[in-house]
Amino acid sequence: MKQTLVFFISLFISCNNLFAQSAIISHTTDLVVAKNYVGANRFIDSILKKDAKSLDALIMKGNLVLNAELDSAKPMKFYTENDESVFSQAISEKPKLLPKKTVYETEKYWRKCLKLDSSRADIRKGLCTIYAMALMKDSLKNEMVRLKKSVPDDNEEAFKMCEYARKFKERNRFADAMELYQFVIKMYPAIAGIRCDIASEYFYEGRMNEALAWLDSCYQFKTVDETSFLNGAFIYSELSYFDDAQNVLNTYSRIYKRKMDVFYYGLRLFSDSSAQCFDVLKNFCVEVDTNQYSNEIALAQILLTARDSFTMNTYLLIVTNNAIPDYYKTLIHARAMKQFRYNCKPFVLYGILQAFVKNYSAAVQFLEEGENCDMQGEEKDSWRLIYTYTLYKQNKVEDFAKSASQLSNSSNAFLRQAANYFSAKMLLVKKETAMAKKILSKNAGETQATKYREFSEGLLKSVK
Repeated sequence: MKQTLVFFISLFISCNNLFAQSAIISHTTDLVVAKNYVGANRFIDSILKKDAKSLDALIMKGNLVLNAELDSAKPMKFYTENDESVFSQAISEKPKLLPKKTVYETEKYWRKCLKLDSSRADIRKGLCTIYAMALMKDSLKNEMVRLKKSVPDDNEEAFKMCEYARKFKERNRFADAMELYQFVIKMYPAIAGIRCDIASEYFYEGRMNEALAWLDSCYQFKTVDETSFLNGAFIYSELSYFDDAQNVLNTYSRIYKRKMDVFYYGLRLFSDSSAQCFDVLKNFCVEVDTNQYSNEIALAQILLTARDSFTMNTYLLIVTNNAIPDYYKTLIHARAMKQFRYNCKPFVLYGILQAFVKNYSAAVQFLEEGENCDMQGEEKDSWRLIYTYTLYKQNKVEDFAKSASQLSNSSNAFLRQAANYFSAKMLLVKKETAMAKKILSKNAGETQATKYREFSEGLLKSVK
């Protein structure tokens, strides 16, 4: 509650009449932090009784309505693909949905403010925010059009407007969020970076074809911001489109006078087992500012120690290092899969990375190598769980059933309940409802609590 309050109050402070504002805002803030809404309303009402056109009081009256609701409202309850994923142990915290009744009441006060001062872009931003939090798409679009007229016509404001789209995504309305992103594009057609943001959203959703299409459209523009160059290159790299990543980094480095193209080129030479990579990476480390390229220098220095021999231990050291970005690890995996082609482990680890980024069609082909891989204990269990999940995501019914059966009686509750939950979902698709309900009931009746027990309980209630 306190964070929300601070956000909206900071949004509405203007430089006019700062002392009076400070007195009204600070006192109201103290009351709300103490959850004394009765006292806060009494204080604001006393000001409005004397001056019905007090901007600060009207703004804070709307804030009181808003914060009182957010203070008491419960988070939304829904499950996403990320919640179901075997890569997370817990269900993510959900945002709150603002009731339309609260929006209308808050809006009533803030519209009065705009009648008094129509130039207040901060109030329009507040309206956009509450419309987004209430999933009021049409009202949001109308207000975004008005907002655009009252703010500078530049890149910064365009990207800020995308935040309203992300609030829809946070509330499990992905299609509406993408529609709003494209609405921003229509308002700011010359800004390429929004297209990269859309590509990123599709990428994290596991919709790779759409992500790549939006990236391609982004780089058709003459002017692209630094972040969009880098984010796009890294998406290409994570999906192993190394030529595309290199081309983007070449253009980026030429325009912005950077050395990312050199580092990536050195990394690709290493991936191809070319001894030339060591001179390229050594020169890179000497020429660049360590503060600007900390991740790149750290990886380059590790690779330089492998000049005489790139061993399986060095490979594992790199790909299990959480400080090294995944978009660089793909090239390390590529080297290992060629150099250690008779060892299944690089193929399995690369498959796990592709499953993590939801590139399931590629992941399943590499993960299947684990069937004949000498793995033991937790390593074997981890691979089996991810492989089973990837087969489920790819709807490989027979292979999934065979793999899931090896986890269904595991001593590990998370593995066991995950396999049973996804098995039940597969059975429901096949209309084998009785068997699905039996498996879900088994999960729901377990004493050990995992997120899959909760999922099973909810799904069991919905099955007729």
